[in-house]
Amino acid sequence: MVDVQQFLPLISISCGVLNVLILKWSDILEAEDVSGIKRRFYHPFLQVIIMFLGQILCLVVYKALFIILRRRGDNSENLNFLTSGNRNFSPSIFILPSLCDMVASTMLLIALNFTNASSWQILRSASLIFVSLFGVIYLSQSLKIYHWIGISMVIICVIIVILTDTVNPVLYDSKAVLTSDLLVICSQIFQALQNVYDEKYVKSLDITPIQAVGWQGVFGFLQSLFLLIPLHFIKIDPPFNNNSNGSMEFLPDAFHQFFNSGTLILAHLIFLLSVALHNYAAVAILKSTSSSNRVIIDIFRILPIYLISVLIEREMLGVSTVIAFLILLSGIFTYKNIVFSQIYVWFLRKLTRRRYEDIENEENVISSPADSADI
Repeated sequence: MVDVQQFLPLISISCGVLNVLILKWSDILEAEDVSGIKRRFYHPFLQVIIMFLGQILCLVVYKALFIILRRRGDNSENLNFLTSGNRNFSPSIFILPSLCDMVASTMLLIALNFTNASSWQILRSASLIFVSLFGVIYLSQSLKIYHWIGISMVIICVIIVILTDTVNPVLYDSKAVLTSDLLVICSQIFQALQNVYDEKYVKSLDITPIQAVGWQGVFGFLQSLFLLIPLHFIKIDPPFNNNSNGSMEFLPDAFHQFFNSGTLILAHLIFLLSVALHNYAAVAILKSTSSSNRVIIDIFRILPIYLISVLIEREMLGVSTVIAFLILLSGIFTYKNIVFSQIYVWFLRKLTRRRYEDIENEENVISSPADSADI
């Protein structure tokens, strides 16, 4: 029987890539709003709600599968990888991570409208910095020298991307691009908090990943709905509004655009399903390994996103972006002790061999006079 768990990294990366590309594509689609004007679909807060609906879908699948397996009466519900695990916990423990997810996702979706998809994804690697620091504080983890070297390389990569985006903006105003880049970095603080929190409680309480994702979706959905009320009345200057009301979010425009564009509906239905798969795979990886591994696997989305962005967005194949990506890749390998350990072992072998040769030479020098005397 095929072990589905071994495909989790592939599911996480492929669905993660699909999420970014679908959102970026939907952001450039145009449709008529309530005033009859054609506008780009700029509704990041509504997209966050759709994201949480995708996560709620995980809970629906869990409950339905649990009921079906329980009716068999052969203990299948405790053996299936989707339903096995602790069920005696308070769902309220997921209020805080869902709040972090809501804040981070809102920042990310706003930022995605004003920067390239590849830059957006590379900047998300900053999460590794914050996950490592929060891991030390909340999970009593320790960072070795190769971790710090890897983190330093990620910081260098982030700086290169920000400078490249702001000095040579291609599609957007430099101030909007800088604001969006900073939003991405700030969002990763909340994303890192969510990952570390999930690692602590999902692991210690042995909660099934699909159930953890589902409950976060429920609380995130409710929090986002309450947030929509003030956002309807808060006015904001362009380019951070693109609706007929001039407010941060205006749902009548969004629904009217959906009604006038079947493509928009299809794009967000695909996004909803992809979010469900991606989040399940990500939390399952986090539970079986660590939050830092979840972040690292997420970083590997950069290359396919960048290559597709070059084709779709006609994004320039910039030398600085390639350099930043190579530095980031080296930083990940160093962080995982793939490069550092090999260099360290090579150095020790070299040192040991040299020491052995020195000792052998000393013995030869000492033994030479004695041999001569015997003759």
